[in-house]
Amino acid sequence: MSDPNPTPTPTPAPTPQTSPRAQWPINKKYITELDLAEHICAAAQRAPYVQPLAAEDVDATAVQNLTDKITAAEDLIFQATGGKAGRKILTQTEQGFRDTLLAQVQAIQKRAKRKYTSSDDPNRDKYFLHHSHNLEGNHAMLLTAADSIAKTLPTDKLPGVKATTATDLQKAADDFRGGLQAQSGGGGDTGKAFKALDAAIAEIATLRRDFQLAADTIWPAGIPANAPIRAEFKLPPDRSLK
Repeated sequence: MSDPNPTPTPTPAPTPQTSPRAQWPINKKYITELDLAEHICAAAQRAPYVQPLAAEDVDATAVQNLTDKITAAEDLIFQATGGKAGRKILTQTEQGFRDTLLAQVQAIQKRAKRKYTSSDDPNRDKYFLHHSHNLEGNHAMLLTAADSIAKTLPTDKLPGVKATTATDLQKAADDFRGGLQAQSGGGGDTGKAFKALDAAIAEIATLRRDFQLAADTIWPAGIPANAPIRAEFKLPPDRSLK
């Protein structure tokens, strides 16, 4: 008789990346939790895991709820750091700067794909290709990517890249950064933002842990076939989550 709930074949784990949030001037515990929660959300959306998790009430609605809370926490980080990290609602001028910068980064990323054709090539990390889906909505990450790519281009020849590409990219990044700083004014009630951020991170941690406990239930510890799946959900292979 076939197993009614067969263990899915896990998706190979991607090469670990340095979090673009690592450069944010904020308590590292916030960054660690946001990165972990984002990772767990991504794992929960992988096709082999969607149906088993939904049976444990970790469905698309739950994933979207946690994703929205991560975004809201980044808004609070923007407020708490005086506009130096996180997200914010853009003015029309800032939107124009952002769109120009994003278009330049994406064009360079496409050229990087032409040179580094394998999705597993570590050279793709230099062009933030593993974070492409995060660049549009995360201003700090977009700026981090642009600054890094601008420094990489002079020593890494990509097809179609001109001598002025790096300087044009850096100017676009500086224009966008200047717009954000002008609007943030470096002020605001950062104390209230930090207090709200503490509560937001605590709620994210609770929701993230619930996702992990659901995975812990579906794919128990101590079963070799479950070990790679548990690794995707940051669960130990040989013991249940405490």
